[in-house]
Formats: sequence, structure tokens, C-alpha cells
Amino acid sequence: NQFLFQIQNISLSMTEANKTPFIYEFIAGSFGGAAQVLSGQPFDIVKVRMQSGNNNQGALTIFKNIIANEGGIFSLWKGTLSPLLGVGGAVSIQFGVNENVKKFFNSYNQGKRTNLTTI
Repeated sequence: NQFLFQIQNISLSMTEANKTPFIYEFIAGSFGGAAQVLSGQPFDIVKVRMQSGNNNQGALTIFKNIIANEGGIFSLWKGTLSPLLGVGGAVSIQFGVNENVKKFFNSYNQGKRTNLTTI
């Protein structure tokens, strides 16, 4: 019974999702892409330094050196604008298309849930 209740809640939330404006999914995707880039950029810059350096320093040492020698904590986000625009735009398109295709098929199936055995 609890599983059936959860499935019904998912169906209701899918019906409510069909009422959101078209552009909202693209905006949400751009925020998701921006969060992805901003959270991953410090790790990426440390990884690139590890790959391109001739020294055998560890990630934590490189991390500390970047902060100490290159302008503080914000130096971990140097060069972020280009990936921010690229990844933010790509994730925005992926998220928006995915959500709108789900809406299309949900309305095409008139709200009926389908599974792989009925396709």
C-alpha cells in the first residue's frame, strides 16, 4: 500500500509539473549548470596543475599553494567564465529539452503511466 501511495504521489506531481511555463526548465537548468561549474572548478584547477606540473606535489599542497601565492581563495575560480557560459548553456538545454519532452509524452499518453513492457 505504501508503494502504491508513492506511485500516486509521483503521478500527481507529474500532472502539476505540466503546468509550469516552458522557460522555467531552461532557467532551472542554467542554475544547475552554474552550480556544477562553481562547485567543481577548484577541483579542476588543482587537477590541471597536478597533470601539467613537473613536481610530485599532492593535491592538498597544490591547493594551499594556489591560495597562498595567487591571490587568496578566489584564485581557485580563475578562468571560470568560459566553462560557466558553456556548461551553463549546455545543461540548460539538456534540462529544458528533457523536461519538455517528458511533458509532451505525459500529455500524449493522457497522464497514463507507462512502463517498458507496454511500449
